[in-house]
Amino acid sequence: MLWKPDAEQAMQRLEAWWHQEIIDRPCIQITAPRAEQWWQVEHIPVPPMPATWEEYWTNLDYRVAAQAEGMRRTYFGGEALPVFSGNLGPDLFACFFGAQPTFNSPETTWVAPIIEDWDHAPDLTLDPSNRWLQLQLEFMRRGKEAAQGRWLMGMPDTHSNADGLAALRGQAPLAMDFYDHPAEVKAALDRILTACMQAYDLYFEILEPDKAGGSTSDWAKIWGSGRTSIIQCDYLAFVSPRIAEEFIMPHLAAEARALDHCVYHLDGPECLPHLDLLLEIKEIQAIQWVPGDGHRSLLQWIPMLKRIQAAGKSIQLAPTWPHEIPTLLQELRPEGLLFNCHVAEELEAKEIIARLPEWMK
Repeated sequence: MLWKPDAEQAMQRLEAWWHQEIIDRPCIQITAPRAEQWWQVEHIPVPPMPATWEEYWTNLDYRVAAQAEGMRRTYFGGEALPVFSGNLGPDLFACFFGAQPTFNSPETTWVAPIIEDWDHAPDLTLDPSNRWLQLQLEFMRRGKEAAQGRWLMGMPDTHSNADGLAALRGQAPLAMDFYDHPAEVKAALDRILTACMQAYDLYFEILEPDKAGGSTSDWAKIWGSGRTSIIQCDYLAFVSPRIAEEFIMPHLAAEARALDHCVYHLDGPECLPHLDLLLEIKEIQAIQWVPGDGHRSLLQWIPMLKRIQAAGKSIQLAPTWPHEIPTLLQELRPEGLLFNCHVAEELEAKEIIARLPEWMK
């Protein structure tokens, strides 16, 4: 791969990581600004930034070129891989059922709920001609066509399950619906799962993991053989373990079963009451732990991380502060650990990679 000459070795280390094994050192995804002078590498012309946030998100000429230029300027160290993100916002999945996105920043998009009551809810079936689904697929195709051996393609961020239903219904109304309309909620989640599986099939038709030797998500960027991605349900922060076990966990397990390699995105302390239920899902092979704002240090979470390791799951720590890596390697088993860092200079990134075997001892 042109922008990651050691991609094959990185993929081999990640394959070992899935099995809580080490080839020669712990795994790390570490990026930094590329050290080479800009005139020594190819230049990618980027169109002017669009005038509105909607155009910023939906102008595919701009999005493809800007992302390519960003990857060109990046050093991908260790197991970090250049992965094209066909991301049109976290709640785009809800738009496949009629919700409309709101574009007001470069970081994220929002949707307004469309289910006012269950008597007038949409049928929640996937329409292949839906504008937003077609734009998502075209974005992925354009990224794949432009790759030319420089980057990998990734699975889009897909907020299905209760996250998708909360976007369509509203977080507070859905919280009451678990008690007031349980049958309607279960039926809606079943239909969302069916639509999610259909969307997965459309995405993997473009990604072609059999031909590529594997696949990855476009944001966790963890490569694995076969159909590989990351699943999540941040709405777990709003419900009890009893509600989660009855309504949400069966669909998470089904989503995980549709993949050959599956990471679960565990976002913040509010979701920790559900950790034991998540660890019971054998099809989830790894947990991505994101401490959340105000809880950035990973050292305070070492007992919880040991629970994850004891359950036989690999861990991605996102983000990792480099100065905490030596302590983490002393406190946790290095097998199955994946650090995720960004540093200011390429030289610093290379020095951290070189010291990993020393810190592991």
